[in-house]
Amino acid sequence: MGTDYSLGIITKFSATSNTELTGEEWLNVLNERIDVSLFDLETAEKEAMGALQKDVFRENITGFYDVLRKILGANRNGNIDYYERDFGTELDNYQFWRTPLKLQKENGISIQFDLTMALLFIEGKVMAEIFNSDPVLINWLFRNSNIDNKLAGCVISSIVG
Repeated sequence: MGTDYSLGIITKFSATSNTELTGEEWLNVLNERIDVSLFDLETAEKEAMGALQKDVFRENITGFYDVLRKILGANRNGNIDYYERDFGTELDNYQFWRTPLKLQKENGISIQFDLTMALLFIEGKVMAEIFNSDPVLINWLFRNSNIDNKLAGCVISSIVG
């Protein structure tokens, strides 16, 4: 197995803050990166955990693949079609990968995420073992784009392998 670039959907996460946060503060911080309404969520003073509601994946993954095909056009990587066809709409059929994500807020709050993502497709080999900026950038772009699909609220990219 090599080192490959992948795009995925966050299925589970744990987050740790360097400072105590109220439940409302956790919702605000998390909602910048993920649509918290899609997750079963638990918060404590310095920790938060969430799991994607399985019905959300099942009901939206086909449409999300359609969005990816529209964005990428006819010359897209054929892995997108392969993954959709072979893994289908059931979350448990997908491959999973754990990846970290660190957010440094301007107010001094630092959040360390441990994310589990369902791999939607593998793009191809890369000559890097980790990206720090790209997962944060891709996550923000999908979260803040005008995409009419709930799964846009929990997209992440990562180096896998």
